[in-house]
Amino acid sequence: MQIHRYENQTQLSPFARGLSYGDGFFTTARIQDQQVLLLPLHLERLSMAAERLQFNDFDALKMAQYLMDLVLPEQAVLKVIVTREAAERGYAIPQNCRCQVLVSIESTSIEYCASHPLRLMVCQTPVSLQPMLAGIKHLNRLDNVLAKTEVQSLEFDDGLMLAPRLSTTLNSEPNNRHAHVVCSTQANVWLQMRGKVITPALKDAGVNGIIRQLLLAEHPNAEEVDVVRLSDFAKAEEVFLSNAVRGIMPIAQVGEQHYHQHTKTQQLSDWLKALAHD
Repeated sequence: MQIHRYENQTQLSPFARGLSYGDGFFTTARIQDQQVLLLPLHLERLSMAAERLQFNDFDALKMAQYLMDLVLPEQAVLKVIVTREAAERGYAIPQNCRCQVLVSIESTSIEYCASHPLRLMVCQTPVSLQPMLAGIKHLNRLDNVLAKTEVQSLEFDDGLMLAPRLSTTLNSEPNNRHAHVVCSTQANVWLQMRGKVITPALKDAGVNGIIRQLLLAEHPNAEEVDVVRLSDFAKAEEVFLSNAVRGIMPIAQVGEQHYHQHTKTQQLSDWLKALAHD
């Protein structure tokens, strides 16, 4: 992994607010053919988070120029973390506290828009509901840490995360089929149903992923719906996940539900690969 100094900033203090309070945000992007895929959307994400979390000195234009000046590898993962420098103790945002930016580049062998379908479980760890933070890729990711640990311990590829009211294992509670699905541990979730690909709204939790934004903005069949329930997975023709590093990922199994068709998912993968490299 390569760590790059942004604008000659000093080394990150162990008392930086990102470490003390999770005070910050980040984006993770795919580098392919020495280019950051969908860079404008990543910069928009950083700008939106900076505005909502009151990082008033974050400059997206400077960040864009910095990233374009980097010599990038053929295939890698770029991560940009923005936090605040060390300041006096206390939760409130200190006055005149500057932001600090960490940029890392790590090689990867992960295939973009891989065709191999994944197996999903339903995690016992629910998402945390906080509408003030919904959509932002902030540094508070303990829900995902616990849920992904569940996934690894049971040897699945990923897991669905539910709104907390009815979160439980897939078959242990009669009403669990009505539970609201928010996301997976590391991606947005999509269902192909009745000629549409739908994804749940993120009013109270979840990350508004880069590929999610792109599909909703650019693809005529993509649609955000208020609620996706576990019971909807039994009606879905296809299921897939999306995130910026892996692209679109077909799903073969959710709990006891199996999917043998991935035609629409493959079409969307081809569409995304063509669009991302434009």
